[in-house]
Amino acid sequence: MKYFVVSDIHGYYDQLIKALKTAGFDKDNPNHCLVSCGDHFDRGMKPVQVMRFLRGLPRKVLVKGNHEQLLVDLCERGYPKHHDFHNGTVTTVRAFSSKDDDFSESCQRALRRTEPFLSEMVNYFETDHYIFVHSWIPTFCQYSKPAHHIKGRICEFLPDWRNGSEEDWNNAMWGNPFQMAKQGLNQTGKTIVFGHWGTNEAWAEAENRDAYGSDAKFEPYYGDGFIAIDACTALSNTVNCVVIDD
Repeated sequence: MKYFVVSDIHGYYDQLIKALKTAGFDKDNPNHCLVSCGDHFDRGMKPVQVMRFLRGLPRKVLVKGNHEQLLVDLCERGYPKHHDFHNGTVTTVRAFSSKDDDFSESCQRALRRTEPFLSEMVNYFETDHYIFVHSWIPTFCQYSKPAHHIKGRICEFLPDWRNGSEEDWNNAMWGNPFQMAKQGLNQTGKTIVFGHWGTNEAWAEAENRDAYGSDAKFEPYYGDGFIAIDACTALSNTVNCVVIDD
């Protein structure tokens, strides 16, 4: 099977289609399967088109990202918090609802419309040689929440990571995967493919670039035991697509 792997589409439908076309993806080819490693909504202006396209594919794997969790949290809460504005989740809710709805009604409508899509999502997908996740597999750390705010935390590899609880997986999708890789937390014998954290930061460290300057690089980053693919689409205006035979 040939896997066409993307991540962090964030509602950028046109950039997704361009990336798949460039990579040679053919939805009618029985040997082609699309793997999307989470964060399908927020920031971009075409989340509805992204969802419709992905749901219509005959062969796909949809991995859950932290922005999917943010959407569910907001819709179940019924009112936005500060982070829901700057993350773009409020805009996503409005895109899936009617302009005449008040916000709590918008949340209910958005949740109803996205629930079939969200219910298709998995925490990870595994082949003979690869593990596809949003950020990383569950680990045991000295600190738990909020994992993405703690730098330099010491973690341990969990041999039974596949059976992590939903909370374990929700925590895992927030952390910095490059830090996890540096700590040697991939002892699976397989390559971990992830999004979540822009590859521009890895390229900046590897090639002494400015991660967010004019020489920033957003291409897929191939490291020791991992492949990072988040193109930081809101900044780069591109979606990365890597093709993997396995």
